[in-house]
Amino acid sequence: MKSSTDDDSLDPCASIVIIKKSQQEAAYLPALTEQRCEQPFEIIIVEGGNRAQARIHGLTQSKAPLVAFIDADCEAPQGWLQRLVTAISGDETAAGVGGVSMSRSPATTLTRAIDGVFSTYLGSLDSPSLLSVPTEKRRPIRAISTHNCIYRRQALIEAGGFDPRYMIGEDTDISNRLRERGHRLLLDQSIYVHHDRSSTLRRFSGQFYLYGVGRTRSMLTDPRNTDGRILGLFLLALTVTLTAPLYPKLLYAALFLYASLMLASSFTGSSRAGSVKLIPLMIPLYAVQHTSYLAGLVAGLLHGPWRAPDDEEPIRVERHVVHPDP
Repeated sequence: MKSSTDDDSLDPCASIVIIKKSQQEAAYLPALTEQRCEQPFEIIIVEGGNRAQARIHGLTQSKAPLVAFIDADCEAPQGWLQRLVTAISGDETAAGVGGVSMSRSPATTLTRAIDGVFSTYLGSLDSPSLLSVPTEKRRPIRAISTHNCIYRRQALIEAGGFDPRYMIGEDTDISNRLRERGHRLLLDQSIYVHHDRSSTLRRFSGQFYLYGVGRTRSMLTDPRNTDGRILGLFLLALTVTLTAPLYPKLLYAALFLYASLMLASSFTGSSRAGSVKLIPLMIPLYAVQHTSYLAGLVAGLLHGPWRAPDDEEPIRVERHVVHPDP
């Protein structure tokens, strides 16, 4: 592959948009420039603004009919882009196709256990941003995650693009608006990227606290972002907690059921992650994940809906054109 900075004469088959955090090295760039793709493509690196603002700039600067997104802490295998292009090109009814993620190799015991947690419904609620352990499954889905996906550019623009108010959850919001317009979204679990997992339990807890905050603020911003499963579980947990002094047996029954679900899911997830030795670590990971997320949901109520940023941070865009080998 040959890479050059900008090339206005090129008509790329796809654009890859990646968000670079301040002071972050472009360690991901070699993996993207070495993608095996049948046609020329472009890489758009955006720095500055929140995630939604950066993705807006990347989308605006893109020149291809297909726009792929990947996070800066993800590394794409060589066939990643071609598989996304093939997947969405093979279904004209799909406005977007997303994939999953797995830990980098060599994985630590903690990151392997996190992969096991994310491979189960109890640990992911079927969210593409969390699903791990690639399979050959391909199916329609409510939302796709911008850490590993591709969209039809025109569909994104017609749906209004990303909402600049969202600090996180911008991909769920645009997915809901795309489906409202009649578009289909697909999840292809055979398309994966290597994702940096949380390296400590504290970081893992903080990650899900922020996810909880973001989910509540997104629901308050737009009712279309309401997930009945999450809202129902939140209200159930709140009811059991508040009524525990009056109905302690209800609390004991709920805790027994929850412990049973964690144990059963740990067996399933550890098998998918390749080692039953992960079970003793997976059980507390579920508990940390859920309590942190629940705390975040409550905190989100105090923060309120997303609002437009007070100050516009300068946003810088760098474009690379990649030509396939002759």
